[in-house]
Amino acid sequence: MKTENKSKEFFTRAAMTLLVMIICPLGMSAQEILTDGDWNFKVTAGVATLVGYRGSATVITTPATVGGYTVRAIGGYCFTNNPTSITVSEGVMEIDDRAFGSCSNLTNVSLPTTLTSLGAYAFRNCSSLSAINLPSGLTHIYEYTFYGCSSLGSITIPSTVTVIGTGAFSGCSSLSSVSIPAGMIQIESSAFSGCSSLSSITIPAGVTLIENSTFLNCSSLSSVTILGNVTSIEKQAFYGCSNLKSISVPASLYKIGNYAFSDSGLADFWFNGTVAQWNNVDVDANAFYRTSPSFTITAWSHTTCRVTARHLLRSRYGLMWPTW
Repeated sequence: MKTENKSKEFFTRAAMTLLVMIICPLGMSAQEILTDGDWNFKVTAGVATLVGYRGSATVITTPATVGGYTVRAIGGYCFTNNPTSITVSEGVMEIDDRAFGSCSNLTNVSLPTTLTSLGAYAFRNCSSLSAINLPSGLTHIYEYTFYGCSSLGSITIPSTVTVIGTGAFSGCSSLSSVSIPAGMIQIESSAFSGCSSLSSITIPAGVTLIENSTFLNCSSLSSVTILGNVTSIEKQAFYGCSNLKSISVPASLYKIGNYAFSDSGLADFWFNGTVAQWNNVDVDANAFYRTSPSFTITAWSHTTCRVTARHLLRSRYGLMWPTW
């Protein structure tokens, strides 16, 4: 009899363990997960984070409260049923990493004015998402937030955002217009790489570094305006920008990295300083590899009189500087 009871107890515990593994995301204990209707949630410091939608609706509005707790956050992988439209309720302040990741049918998202944090990969590969309004409370767009959102046509970044993370808009092949606020201080590497429809960009005065591969293969990019004192254009920053024919850079520039403008359509490079200042710029030997056959670099004196700086001789392997 005791053996039979022990056997029943073992199988009961095993069944409960299996149930917990099914309904609880990895890394969460059964005590942390609560349920209210179609929603799984956890409670931290008296407020709720939605961690899973269990319903079948494709048009969803998240609840403002669950189980008597105010909802303050949307957790990662919360929506696995691939909805088409989501309205996030007012009061939500955080959307965690990968919250909407790979929701390929998602076409419409409404974010609350209370939102202050939008996590990494939050909308990764939401390939049907064509537009989104970002609330003014955001201060940082994290890495790969909109990676692979291939239908996203335009976006206005709120004036409160100061950092655009690595690969934030990488692969947004339909993105033709982006408004970057004046208060921006950092645009990280690959932020707009593969945005093949992007035609123009203005880099605000607070940005001093154009990082690696920032505009890699932006093949429609034809206008770049640099407002501030950029000091370095890093490797492959404008690689493959085949429609970029001319660019003007400030006298503050002291470095141009490997393949920074390679395989672009660049014909005219305007340096807003003197020839003497240009001669102090650290230019990688392959910085302008395979640019236009008519490519020239021109420096401007303080009296705005145009003088030719160093003309480039090209070989099949890259660039060679004349010694005159």
